[in-house]
Amino acid sequence: MLGLIHLQLWKLFTIAGSVASFSLFWVLNSIPDRQMSVTSAQVAPKVRLVNKPQALNQSSVSQSVPEIARQVTVRVIGNPGASSGVLIARRGNTYTVLTCQHCLSYNYDSASVSQFQVLTADGLTHSAQSLPADEFGSVDLGLVQFTSSRRYQVVEIAESQSLSVGDPVYVAGFPKWHGTNPDRVEDTSDWGWDAYRLTTGEVGMLLNRPLERGYGLGYTNDIETGMSGGPVLDRYGRLVGINGRSKYPLNGMDAFVFEDGSRPSTAWFRDMEALSWGIPISRFEQVQGRGSANSDVSPRSPVPIRRQMETPGW
Repeated sequence: MLGLIHLQLWKLFTIAGSVASFSLFWVLNSIPDRQMSVTSAQVAPKVRLVNKPQALNQSSVSQSVPEIARQVTVRVIGNPGASSGVLIARRGNTYTVLTCQHCLSYNYDSASVSQFQVLTADGLTHSAQSLPADEFGSVDLGLVQFTSSRRYQVVEIAESQSLSVGDPVYVAGFPKWHGTNPDRVEDTSDWGWDAYRLTTGEVGMLLNRPLERGYGLGYTNDIETGMSGGPVLDRYGRLVGINGRSKYPLNGMDAFVFEDGSRPSTAWFRDMEALSWGIPISRFEQVQGRGSANSDVSPRSPVPIRRQMETPGW
């Protein structure tokens, strides 16, 4: 008898549960979708993730440097030589290229020693003319200008004190010669953009007493003939110097005379000759004034300024 009662109660609860489930199913499905979505949102609201600004890191920024270098580096072609340069300014359709003065001094064009061709990243060449370099005095800097209706990227100038020994740097330019094999060397003058090269290295020396012609930035990058005048860029793709001298010069110690006429010790000379050398961009700024050469140059990146490490006196 007790078992029968339990059975009847089980059936009763089963039927009641089925009715309740059906009723709940009917109620839920009778509610409009818009009301359902609101109810769901109230029960389990979505969490909106806020992306916090990320600090610049070397690996992410360095990936963009090759593209920046490719856009701002140009080849300066004379007769008979060819060198490198960097787009430093734009005013309207007039572009100014910063390079080394010694690159412009080897133009033997009988028509005019000031006439050049500038090869830009899109493969086009532009008729160009060098500007008087009197304002630079003995510093090995020169300017070339050309006009174009095309829009080219101009380089961003770094703060003068933004480098420290050990910082990564990139040097771009166009080597004059290319060794296809140990017994054959080809002239790249007619290679167009195929001669372009980007090298990586790090700052080896920052001289508080510059060498003759303004050289004071030493770096480990391997440089070849024809890359003089090309840009030296920091890890953010900003211009920190103009490349001009390769490692182990043929004139030895005579290549390392300071502006005051003194010379380094033999020990320091050995360290210096193992580096390539450029002119710090601060020398250009001292003459031109910060930003005066180009009203269209983009603002400098808000990155921390590092203390410059000066090398000891000799």
